[in-house]
Amino acid sequence: MTEDPGKFGLVLLLQALPGTQGIYGLLIAFFAILKVGLLGGGAGVTVNVWQGLGIFFACLPIAVGGFFSAIAQGKTSAACIQMIAKRPEETGKAVILPAMVETYAVLALLMSIILLNGITL
Repeated sequence: MTEDPGKFGLVLLLQALPGTQGIYGLLIAFFAILKVGLLGGGAGVTVNVWQGLGIFFACLPIAVGGFFSAIAQGKTSAACIQMIAKRPEETGKAVILPAMVETYAVLALLMSIILLNGITL
């Protein structure tokens, strides 16, 4: 970026992309909190051990999938930032590669949402 400051926006996008998994985890945490009624000033609902375990296991896809996806996406994004520095004409490929890794985090997010919605309290 010292040689070409015009690449700042693209590099910033590639740098921020692995952080989306944290946002997905926060989203699922809000879904779980809403599920048990702790948000909004209510007293909440009584949750037995099996329902609690169900909520815990419903949150695991984004926890595990997001963890490994963030690591892989961080490595991919770092490599793509280096690719942009050395070969600016390959910018399109540099954006696509980390976005492909993002797919797995989105799938984990969807699985956690589906599992949480399937739990009855």
